[in-house]
Amino acid sequence: MNTPIVSVVIPVYNVGERLAPTVRSVLGQTFRDFELILVDDGSSDGAVDNVLEEFRGELRLRVIRQPNKGVSSVRNAGMDAMRGRYLFFMDADDFIHAELLARTVPLLERSPESDFVLFDFVEALPGHEPSLTASLEEICPETMSCPSLDFFRDDLRWQAPSVWRFLYRVSALHGLRFNPTFRAIEDSDFTYRLLHQSKCGLWLPQPLYVYMTIAGSLSRKYLARPNFEEFERDLRNLASIAGDSPELLGLMRRKLFPEIVKTFVKPYRRQRLPSDVR
Repeated sequence: MNTPIVSVVIPVYNVGERLAPTVRSVLGQTFRDFELILVDDGSSDGAVDNVLEEFRGELRLRVIRQPNKGVSSVRNAGMDAMRGRYLFFMDADDFIHAELLARTVPLLERSPESDFVLFDFVEALPGHEPSLTASLEEICPETMSCPSLDFFRDDLRWQAPSVWRFLYRVSALHGLRFNPTFRAIEDSDFTYRLLHQSKCGLWLPQPLYVYMTIAGSLSRKYLARPNFEEFERDLRNLASIAGDSPELLGLMRRKLFPEIVKTFVKPYRRQRLPSDVR
């Protein structure tokens, strides 16, 4: 079997009928040289089996199954199994533009000094998905010569530090993995450590990813009761990424940390505050 150019990794946990449309959006890519790895995190809904039946004979589709361990462990398992020289993560109930890989892979091929391509996204509700088939105009990417600072300086970039906004050069990861001890900010931790260790990246201001705002999915579950000791530890670990850069630490404090705090304490506020002040 030929080695694919791109590995697409999707964590799966009880997403039901939403998984099949996601898989179709990947298999419908105009760029064809990839493998799609579904990592089943102990699902009980049969969604993965249904996809295997629907796409029987699709040689690019692979499935890894493991007991339920959480999204960080799932993504790490996908990284351990990947064979491509580029890596793309996706959530199991989102969609991607048909030209996502066709637009991003050539950029990394032509720019061997770049460790990743970062692109934009749009949010959508079920039943209101934007069109994913319209051809995109050609746009020249911008170079991020200091990825950590550049990411924060532009509000359009930092607002979602999600791993599904990147096509990564695998050789540039240098063994980077997701920290399974993080309960709410594993994406942020991975993204900022990647940005911090990267020498150069590319910013493509095109919405290539559709983020579905569906409550209860694997990567969208708010913590029922926040453990503030763990939360403080996680924020301190994130702050350590800044090292001896006061500018980066200041940007993280002003932009990243307030967003994380709001996400983390949202269920706490909902459960304990009167309805008229929520």
